[in-house]
Parts: sequence; structure tokens; C-alpha cells
Amino acid sequence: MSEITAIGLGLMGSALARTMHSSGHDLTVWNRSAEKMLAFSQDGVAMAADAASAIAASPVILLCINDYAATNRLFESEGIPALLTGRVVVQLSTGTPKEARDAFEWMKTHGVSYLDGAILCGPDDIGTDAAQILLSGEKAAYEQVGSLLECLGGEVRYLGTNVGDASALDLAWLTTRYGRFIAMIHAANVCKSEGASLKHFISLFRNDPVFQRYVTVIADESYQECTATLRVWGAALERIQRQGNDAGINTEIPDFIGNYFARAIDAGFGDENVMALFKILDQ
Repeated sequence: MSEITAIGLGLMGSALARTMHSSGHDLTVWNRSAEKMLAFSQDGVAMAADAASAIAASPVILLCINDYAATNRLFESEGIPALLTGRVVVQLSTGTPKEARDAFEWMKTHGVSYLDGAILCGPDDIGTDAAQILLSGEKAAYEQVGSLLECLGGEVRYLGTNVGDASALDLAWLTTRYGRFIAMIHAANVCKSEGASLKHFISLFRNDPVFQRYVTVIADESYQECTATLRVWGAALERIQRQGNDAGINTEIPDFIGNYFARAIDAGFGDENVMALFKILDQ
């Protein structure tokens, strides 16, 4: 039996799995698309033949797949709930606090120890001091797996037993990014309308590499370069809107920004860098 099974090998899931493996942990991987497992197999990582085998392979299951709905479909498949009993599940899929609470109740009913998590960085940051991962849920579960997850970043922080905390802070953190995106785009429009160099503008933020990187995309029109597409950011924004509806709070700001994302996706820019929003807001 391996120490941990990583389910989901997209950009972020692969980064998590690679870091676990390079840190010396005995790992099993599984992805619905088998070709994404091949690179791990070549490095000597065990590949599970199917979801049931993946879960049976380890006492700890690390999930990083599209969303909670995908997790629900996977875990509610025939024969899977019985295999999960007695295991620790760490969910790092992006969702809402309500989804985290619903997942916790389902896991508790099936005898699963559960931690809900959020990743506040990009795939390239995993395993570095720049990575920040938040976890909330059962304290006993964290005590069991906390040391196993330490390799994933400079800060792997347990927030406490309120299982929705990690998701709430994730959505709050993400919300600040959308405001910056829109500000960057309007700033680029100011510079363009007056003939001022975007390179000069970028140089004003010499201590802000994130700002520099995004505005450079506009300056160079390098919209194909991205780790998370405009469509992915749009889906996360929809979760922010859904949280607002769940909690009964004002959603005018995310609704307003969401209109831009919908327009950009309808215009065919969904698979480009989020700064492709500039194309629909150009002057």
C-alpha cells in the first residue's frame, strides 16, 4: 500500500503529485485520461487502473479535479463509498463553503475523515516557499496527514474545524484578483490612448512580479501563454457569485465583472490568458 493516492493530474494536480513524489513519498496516481499518468509511470510512480484501485491503494486520498460535482460523481459510483470508509480525503478542488459543508456531511455519513483545502498559488509555485495551501475540517484528519502535506509549499496552514473556512478564504482571495485584472486592463487602455509605453508602466511595479507578468501579456499580445485560462478564471468567478447567493450577500461586483468574462468567452477567447479580456475592452 502506498502512502497517498493523487487523483486528478491536470496542471495543478500534476504539480502536487510531482512534488509528493520528489519529496520521497510513496505515491499512487490516477486520472480519468490515462495518458496523463504516463510521465509518472516512467518515473516509477504506481498507476492505478481505475478509481476503485486508486482509492484502495492508499489510506490518504488527495483530490484535485474540476469541481465538487466531479468529486460527487466519482465517489458516488458503484462500489466506491465502501472503499472510502476509514480513509482520509483531502479535497483541493475549488468550490464554495456550502459545497465544502455538504462534502463533509457526505464523508461523515460514509465513515471518511475529511479535510477541505484551497491552493492560493499557481502550479509552478507548488513545493516552493511561494506556495500557500489552506486546510480546514477535522483536526484528527489534519494531525494524521499534516506532515505528509508539508512538502507541497512554504505554508500549509490548518485553519480549524469550520470546514468551510478554506473555501471562504480562497474565494475572498480570488475576488481581489479580479479587481486587479480589471484595473490592469483599464490602466493599459489609459497608456494606449495617450501613447505612453506599457513597458514604462510595468517598470513602475518593480516589486510586483504578478502585476508585471499580466501587463506584459497585454504589451506583448502573448495571450496564448497561461497556466490558468480565462475560462478557468470565469468558472472561479461563477463560484464567487454562487457563494454570494448561498450566503445572501450583495453580488453586484462579481456580477458586473462576470459580464466581461461572458463576453470574452462568447468572443472565443476562453482558452487564452485572462488578460485577453483586454480585447473586448480595448478603448
